[in-house]
Amino acid sequence: MKPLLLFFGLLSLSLKAQQPAIGSSTILPTSITANSFVKIATKVTTPSQGVLVDKTFSVTQNPSVISLKICYGSGILPASQSYVDTFSIGQLPAGVYSLRFKAYMSSANQHCAKIDSNEVVSTLTVNALTSLIQNDVVMPLMVYPNPVKDFLYLHTEGAHFVATIYQPDGKMVKKFSSLGSEKIQVTDLPPGLYYLQIMDEEKSTVIKFLKE
Repeated sequence: MKPLLLFFGLLSLSLKAQQPAIGSSTILPTSITANSFVKIATKVTTPSQGVLVDKTFSVTQNPSVISLKICYGSGILPASQSYVDTFSIGQLPAGVYSLRFKAYMSSANQHCAKIDSNEVVSTLTVNALTSLIQNDVVMPLMVYPNPVKDFLYLHTEGAHFVATIYQPDGKMVKKFSSLGSEKIQVTDLPPGLYYLQIMDEEKSTVIKFLKE
């Protein structure tokens, strides 16, 4: 009986020592700016067939780090299984981020009881909004006056739109929606250069304006 118990003990240790294999991640959109909604699709291959138990992410500034964590339950079938999972990160301030992705194996399928893990570290760059500036307006649009002191007026041909004002470093300062026209108070904005993004269901336009 003892040799048999020893065999199963060694087999258990062997299974625990097998790490999940982390493949390359896909980051969308391919060119990220401060107004992009960032999604990261990950690929992990586990040494046994199981289930996704948990996935979480966090974003910190100073230092700029995106941490992805995912946990898979260890199934009883000793056959590899590949998973593709997507993290919806959202908008990020401009800068260079350290992207840390850690995958865990779990001895339980109801919660993450960590038994082994693997980690990869890469970088993700978010460009300032200035890279989106276009010379041609792609939707019927009037924005005036420019420069502006107190109120900025927007008018489109009846389309519902969402407008967002950004600083040159990509930081959002105002956001609102409208049904074709809008009067925006900018009195509270410090003097300087700003970028206004107007989006409807089909198009996006970015223009710059000067606050006096």
